[in-house]
Amino acid sequence: MDRALIVMTRVPVPGETKTRLMPYLSGKECAEFHEACLQDVIQIQKMLGIPTYVFYSGNVTKDFIHLFPIQTQFLPQTGQDLGYRMANAFAHCLTLHRRVVMIGSDLPNLTVGFLDQAFNDLELNDVVLGPALDGGYYLFGVKKLYPALFSGIAWGSSQVLERTLQIMKREKLAYALLEFMQDLDRIEDLVTFRKNPENKDTHAWQYIHKIYTQRLEEDYHG
Repeated sequence: MDRALIVMTRVPVPGETKTRLMPYLSGKECAEFHEACLQDVIQIQKMLGIPTYVFYSGNVTKDFIHLFPIQTQFLPQTGQDLGYRMANAFAHCLTLHRRVVMIGSDLPNLTVGFLDQAFNDLELNDVVLGPALDGGYYLFGVKKLYPALFSGIAWGSSQVLERTLQIMKREKLAYALLEFMQDLDRIEDLVTFRKNPENKDTHAWQYIHKIYTQRLEEDYHG
């Protein structure tokens, strides 16, 4: 098919996922929250109805595989850092599909409309990016592998988007930017996300609300 979706994710295991939240959530809660985020991504995957490749890190389990539609393909992430892992995932999928869009696993606000726009923007551009409010990006789409976009970047820093834009301009690549979106990596992100009533229909919001309510009850009862 012309379009394909890549989901980059860790297998949700306590103590190994969403670790930046662990001062505030237990390892078990972090894993459960990660799974709730995956459920939101999976809903979009089902509605989109295109080939989907889940590139995972960690030890894959049957429970993890059973979260996704049966047509999903699972491959381990390979590479010494995030840049290499993304490049290898794209390299695999671009041999099979003309337009490939990559997303992460903590995007409960993502919609089919966002992804359709990304694929449409790739008709007229070399690259499409979904900029994140923390200085990174939540979506990355290409029709061809551009190695320069995957090296010389301090992954995980607030400079990822800025540096990527610099590289695209240097390489004379045409690109499109989607709307800014907040991913859910820090406790501040969760607080902001929970306060927005528009998020109530997501699995992520429902999980945060559940544990927040439990904490309030525990505090009240001493």
